[in-house]
Amino acid sequence: MITIGKNESNELKLIFWLHKKYEEWEKLNRGKYNVWKYFKAKHLVQYNFRSTGIFRQTSGSFSNLLCGLATFDALFLSIAITSFGLPELSDWYNRAVFQPIMPIVFGLLHTFRVGSVYVTLAVTFERFHAIICPLKHFSWKKYMLPFAVLVAIVYNIPKYFEIEIQVV
Repeated sequence: MITIGKNESNELKLIFWLHKKYEEWEKLNRGKYNVWKYFKAKHLVQYNFRSTGIFRQTSGSFSNLLCGLATFDALFLSIAITSFGLPELSDWYNRAVFQPIMPIVFGLLHTFRVGSVYVTLAVTFERFHAIICPLKHFSWKKYMLPFAVLVAIVYNIPKYFEIEIQVV
């Protein structure tokens, strides 16, 4: 049970109320529907694509790194929805669409996840140099995003050949 004080904002009260209603709905249905998880992931993907537009309005290598990170995360989430969410919702999608494209989707999932990790490391490295040496020019900054993308692609090439689909 969540209690709310008198000084809490209306938005916070609404969030708590929605959370309580969702918990009641979850108890009633006992996890029968995966649709809620699909819609939560869909909103995360939309948020990431919007954030790439915000980062594009600013200039500089740091915003490019953040845009690359948001892009990798949004692509990972969209592929994860099509590979984990939609096959649970539709048998037709599972048989007709998902099984033929599974080897490609498996490789893309790993490529986008590894790319997200490497771009996160690039952001961390760039922030480290900006804080430790603020007056020194870090000339390799512009090569960090292409390097992270290249390493993610090359590292995951074997993933595209790991799964074979056999028709039974």
